[in-house]
Amino acid sequence: MNTALIVVQGLMVLALIAVGVHFKGMAIGLFGAVGVLLFVGGLGELARQTPIMIAFALFAVAAMTTSQSSATFSNIPIGIALGLSPATLAAMWPAVVAVFLLPTNGSQIATVELDHTGSTRIGAAVINHSFLLPVLIFSVVSVGCGLLIATVK
Repeated sequence: MNTALIVVQGLMVLALIAVGVHFKGMAIGLFGAVGVLLFVGGLGELARQTPIMIAFALFAVAAMTTSQSSATFSNIPIGIALGLSPATLAAMWPAVVAVFLLPTNGSQIATVELDHTGSTRIGAAVINHSFLLPVLIFSVVSVGCGLLIATVK
């Protein structure tokens, strides 16, 4: 295949991705805020009983909104209100890598499009893609190690 054709095709796909991501962001801003507020409100009581739920909440909100800042803004104040130490909250923060759980980020779609080897792909199921295992492994290992480091005095 002609290199110039590959470049033009890639640029066209990236332009379409940019438009799609923009509209997705608008939809999340409009409809996602209500869902996040309901989700986080219900999680507050559960987090009071089991503080590790803050990490699960960070993961879930980041996956739903594809926004690290939304996950942080909606969950970290709950941890502060519960009296969790800043070290513990910082240890839980890597869970926001869940923005890559669903293949909706422009960077993920661009990666799949630009990989001509076929090793990076999105499967037939929504949750069947090349980014799934790295996201899950990174979340568990980094939060676990962070919590271990946070307990050192």
